[in-house]
Amino acid sequence: MEEVKLIRNEMKDRVQKLIAQKDTSDGKANLAKLRHGIGKKPGEMPELWDVFFNKMSPELFS
Repeated sequence: MEEVKLIRNEMKDRVQKLIAQKDTSDGKANLAKLRHGIGKKPGEMPELWDVFFNKMSPELFS
């Protein structure tokens, strides 16, 4: 369960960073992508992979 908590915290931090960038063009685009992902299964939208998996700690990939 520790892995789940680590991943949850990492994703929460990334979403908070997106929200903090909401006034930039990249921030607006990434938030729009995130909104389009609502209701989709994890991994179903490749356009979100870069937003969430870029620079992720290697131990979280396992």
